[in-house]
Amino acid sequence: MSKVPEMQEVTSLFAARAVETELPPPPYAPAPLSRTQNPGFCEHAFSERNANTIPGGGRTGSQYFEPCTCGFVVSDSIPSSYKEGWPGWIDPSVNYRWESHIPPSNPTFASNKKSDLEEGGGERLGCWICYEYDGVWKGGMGVEEWYAHFRGHVRAEGYRVCRGKTGGMQRRRNCGVERCSKVHS
Repeated sequence: MSKVPEMQEVTSLFAARAVETELPPPPYAPAPLSRTQNPGFCEHAFSERNANTIPGGGRTGSQYFEPCTCGFVVSDSIPSSYKEGWPGWIDPSVNYRWESHIPPSNPTFASNKKSDLEEGGGERLGCWICYEYDGVWKGGMGVEEWYAHFRGHVRAEGYRVCRGKTGGMQRRRNCGVERCSKVHS
């Protein structure tokens, strides 16, 4: 089960660490487990996640900025706290964020936390790493919390992100490594 520390803990743990390494990933599954039941992501986000595993599948880059039928509209802004103290920070990509959205009809969408209401217009996101690698549903996070959570997976737990040509997270369909153990969008 994933134990992701708070942003402050992650920052202090790795303040001296200047660059990410290409060391082998921690002992998690050699590839994410195929999960066929949607734990709470938007149905369109869930099917897009699966479509992105197939060469030629999934949306084009510009389509991620179009509103989803559930009403979700993705933002490409990244909180400065996510990048702070992390010189080689990794862009989780707009499509990964889109694949992570939760529809407003999901009960975990609602939040009465003032900070959640102020950030990102009420965007709610779930964690694919927790679901695919640990079989645990972690959803209902606001933008700031989601980025802190993702950073914890990468910085504190050692998950490695498969990077594309531009340095951002690469889609599984574009990865040339068979059964790549890194995290993909």
